[in-house]
Amino acid sequence: MSSGVANVSQITSYSNDFTNIPDKEKDAVDGKILYWLIMEYIPGCTLASFVEKYGEIDLLNAVKLSQQLLRTVKQIHARGVVHRDIKPLNLLVKYDEKSPFETAEIYVVDFGLAYIDNREDDIDLTSFEEEEKYEKTHFGDTLGNRFFRVPQLDSASFKQLTAKEKNVLLYIRRSPTIDASSICAIFFWLVTNHEPGLKNRNDDNKAPHQDERAETEISNKIQQAVNQLGIRQDLIEKLKVQLTDYLMSTFDRGFEFAERQWTIDQLEYRFESILQLLQPKTSSYDQQLNEAAQNLFSFELIHRIPNLSLIELKFHKISLAYECGKKNFIEKHPFFSWYDGHCRWSQHLQDMTERKNHDILCYQNKKRNFMLIIVCSVHYDDNGDVFTLALGSDFNGIYVDLPLGRYSPQCLDNLNIEFEFERELINLLQTISVSKQ
Repeated sequence: MSSGVANVSQITSYSNDFTNIPDKEKDAVDGKILYWLIMEYIPGCTLASFVEKYGEIDLLNAVKLSQQLLRTVKQIHARGVVHRDIKPLNLLVKYDEKSPFETAEIYVVDFGLAYIDNREDDIDLTSFEEEEKYEKTHFGDTLGNRFFRVPQLDSASFKQLTAKEKNVLLYIRRSPTIDASSICAIFFWLVTNHEPGLKNRNDDNKAPHQDERAETEISNKIQQAVNQLGIRQDLIEKLKVQLTDYLMSTFDRGFEFAERQWTIDQLEYRFESILQLLQPKTSSYDQQLNEAAQNLFSFELIHRIPNLSLIELKFHKISLAYECGKKNFIEKHPFFSWYDGHCRWSQHLQDMTERKNHDILCYQNKKRNFMLIIVCSVHYDDNGDVFTLALGSDFNGIYVDLPLGRYSPQCLDNLNIEFEFERELINLLQTISVSKQ
């Protein structure tokens, strides 16, 4: 469905009559007929059938299959699509039994529950607020599958929500973290052969990886993987502990609440770190460190817009404006410097309406110096259409902040706050210095 993306089901090009789905969403909701799409044929079997036929999958191959799936999903997200229904039956595997396992290809199919981001600036709920049955299609129904349903897709009460709260709920139910957590669920299933859905939960309703049977399977897979490495006996136990920490913390976040789940990029790095343990280099730590350092020297930091949802795209534009403000300040005031100078939001600790960045402002002049934590923040206001920017600092146990301005989403494309940033940062420092006396 994501045109041009490899390993994704495509609408057939053999006929113009490839679907009977109407163009208007209201017509689709009202329709009483069975809708259909004609898709290109993908030779192979479902991932569920593949695992059943192939048998037990070792830890290394479980990571590699999950990585391959993640890369495909990442391309799907780049097209503004969130699948929201990733499960073994919606993944096809093309595989030649005579070839190495690594040649197996995973295809993503069935985009029936997918959200497609049309890049509009605002979400218009008007047409759905007019008639309750349409609003229910956004909030009142539970979406997802029984294999593993992320909490974002559980049904929600919407009657008493404000416009802002409805917007936040919509963004949550369209978040790319839904697919990241589903990939985590696939990885868990490949490792343990246990479905992470509710039907396999115990009486205590623990997270899937906290079940005793799952913990045993994870431990067994780790033991098998370590045995295959052929490393020294004195290193085996340490590596087992390390792998256990990596896997359990991966599942911790994968099965967490929405605001603490993996992003697709974070999960990609985590899979790579697990792979590093399962395919260790024979060179010394000094050699590995030197190699990594040389690679980092050639790394060029480029400001690019990653695969972001609409709300995250707006926060991203604000972060770039803050970075310009920081840079402008130290250019005009050379006795000052920033510890970092960038504006990376600590979003995994924030809700959907607020972001914060912590940096250290340093002052050095004639052997005198001080350092102060400066907080750049943005809050998505109650009406859901105003972004409030502020500068603050936690000084002597009291958080002091000053507003930089209020901006509509339409103002963010060419946002320049360099003057406001300089003015309010100086004002903040003066305020703190006076209160200190």
